[in-house]
Amino acid sequence: MFFKKDPLQAQAPKVKKASDIISASGSHKQKKYWSIILAPSYTSGKTRTLRVPRAAFYCVLISLFVVSAVIAGLQIRANYAMRMAQNYNILWTEMEEKFDNAMLENEEELDAWLAAHADVTDALEREQLRARFHENHLMREHYDSLHDLQDEILDLRNLIYELDESLTAAIAGLSRRAFIPSVANHLERLNTSQAEIRAAFYENQENQQYENGEYTNGYYANGYYSNGETVPVAAIASTLNLNEGAVFLGGGSLALPPALTEEALLKQIEESLQMLAMLVELKEDFQERRARIQPYLTNHPTLWPVRGNISSGFGSRRDPFSGNWAMHSGVDIPAPHGTPIRATGGGTVVFAGWAAGGFGNKIIICHGLGIQTLYAHNQRHLVNVGQRVERGDIIAHVGSTGNTTGPHVHYEVHVNGRPVNPRTFLLE
Repeated sequence: MFFKKDPLQAQAPKVKKASDIISASGSHKQKKYWSIILAPSYTSGKTRTLRVPRAAFYCVLISLFVVSAVIAGLQIRANYAMRMAQNYNILWTEMEEKFDNAMLENEEELDAWLAAHADVTDALEREQLRARFHENHLMREHYDSLHDLQDEILDLRNLIYELDESLTAAIAGLSRRAFIPSVANHLERLNTSQAEIRAAFYENQENQQYENGEYTNGYYANGYYSNGETVPVAAIASTLNLNEGAVFLGGGSLALPPALTEEALLKQIEESLQMLAMLVELKEDFQERRARIQPYLTNHPTLWPVRGNISSGFGSRRDPFSGNWAMHSGVDIPAPHGTPIRATGGGTVVFAGWAAGGFGNKIIICHGLGIQTLYAHNQRHLVNVGQRVERGDIIAHVGSTGNTTGPHVHYEVHVNGRPVNPRTFLLE
C-alpha cells in the first residue's frame, strides 16, 4: 500500500548519510514523530521512511497492551471454566458409576421389597374380603334377630286381639243377662265407658300415626306401613330368605326392607304396648262394672224353682179351703212328688224347717240387696241354715206338706220385707 510504482521498475533507494540522519533526528520537528524506515528486500529497491506520531504510537501500544490483557484474562477464565467442566464431568462420571453400582447392589433388595409389597397387598385384600364376609354374616344375624322380633310382635298382637275378643265375648255374655232390670242399667253404663275408652285410644292413634302428612307408626293389622303405602305381611315375608332373597349394597352390606328396621319395629312395639294399655284399661273398667253387676248375676232370683206352669198366681184369690178371698203372696207351680227344687239365685239359707200357717216344710234364702225367696210345701230339705247356695243348686224336693191340694212348690219373692209378684223375676 505504500508503493505507487512497480518495485521491479523502481530505482534503487538512496542511502542517506549518517550525519544527515543524526542531524535530522535532533530537530524539534522530528521529536514529535517516530520514524520507521522501510527497506526493500532487493538491492534495487528504494528505502522509505514512515513517520508515526508519538501520541498515536503510544495509543496503539496501550491499546495493544489492553487488548492483550483482556485476551489473557479471557484465556485464563476459559482455562478455569474448562478445568471446572472437566472436574464436574469427572464428578458426574463418578456419580453415574456410584448410582449404577447402587442400582446393581440394591436390585435384589428392590425385588424383595416389591415381592413383600405384593404379599402385603394380597393379605390386605384377603383381610378386606374376610371383613366383608364377617360384616355380611353379622348383618344376616341382625336381620334374623329382627325377623324373630317381628314374629314375637305379631304373636303379641295376636294375643292382644284374642284378649280383646275374649273381653268382647264376656261383655256379650253379660248382655244376655240384660233382662234383669238392675243388670240392664249397669250394662248400659259398661258399654258407654268401653266405647269412650276405645274412642280415646283410636283418636290418639290417629294423631300419632298421621302427623305432618305422613304416618309415624309402623304397624297396621293388615300389613306394614312403608314408603307411603301399606305392604302386606306376605310381601315382606317373601324377602326373608337370606340365601336367595337378600339384597346387598355395593359395599357388601345387607339392605333391609324398610318395614324391618329397628325404628319400624320399635314403633310396632310402642303401638302394641299402647293397645295393651288400652286393653288393660278396658279390662279394669269391665271388672269394676262386673263387680257391680255380679251380685245381680249370681244372686238375683231369675231361675224357675221347678219346670212347670203356674196354677195359682200372685194376688187376691179365693182360698181353696175356706172359700174366702185372701191375698196369695206367691205363685204355685205343680210338679210330681220328689221333683228337685232349685235355688232361683245365689244366697244364704236363713230358714229351713217346719213353718206354721199351712206352709209345711219351707226354706228361705237371702239373696242380698234386700231380696229373699221362699220355697214351701217341700217333701224334704237338702240344705241347712247358714249354708251358701248358688243359682241352680238343689235345695229340696217337691212335696205336699202343710195345707195343699196336691204336690207343688209355693214360691214367694220378698223385696225389703214386702212380697212382690215372683213372675217378674222368673226370667230363666
